[in-house]
Amino acid sequence: MSDCRPKSVRRRLTIAALVLLVLGGGLWWSTRPRIDPRLVGTWNGRTAGEPHLVSRYQFGGDGRLTTVVPVGSTDAFVFRFGWCVRSGQLVLEHHPDSPWYAKVVSRVTDIGNQLLGRQMSSQPLVYDVLNFSPDRVRLRDQNGGFLTLEQDSGQSVPEVVFFTASN
Repeated sequence: MSDCRPKSVRRRLTIAALVLLVLGGGLWWSTRPRIDPRLVGTWNGRTAGEPHLVSRYQFGGDGRLTTVVPVGSTDAFVFRFGWCVRSGQLVLEHHPDSPWYAKVVSRVTDIGNQLLGRQMSSQPLVYDVLNFSPDRVRLRDQNGGFLTLEQDSGQSVPEVVFFTASN
């Protein structure tokens, strides 16, 4: 007499694995960065407060943003963000390249600081999209300041060379 128990166990394990796969895929799909393909590329940004200062914004198709802010004639600050579009807002999140555990520690620290009434350090930057055309985007930040992004023609911002320890 053969026992049917191993087949039923295998079938249950297969069903459980498929359910976990579907749930994992759904979780990944719902948490992936939602990028706007119209923003992918290089843009030059000017703020209303400093219209003479032109910063370069490189929106990647992978949800990463590199911002180059010139300082003086030969130097610049480089900032890296994760970016996505949510409900008509451009959201820039700090530390997109951090490992998952560093993000968890940072988030737990921020929650603790918020509960203690301290200023949160790594809140995302949120911009309302006011106007969007193929070559110009007008944004308003949380403090009411304006940022205008213009499609990069390749001539507006001088190229900045960065030297690192590996160069």
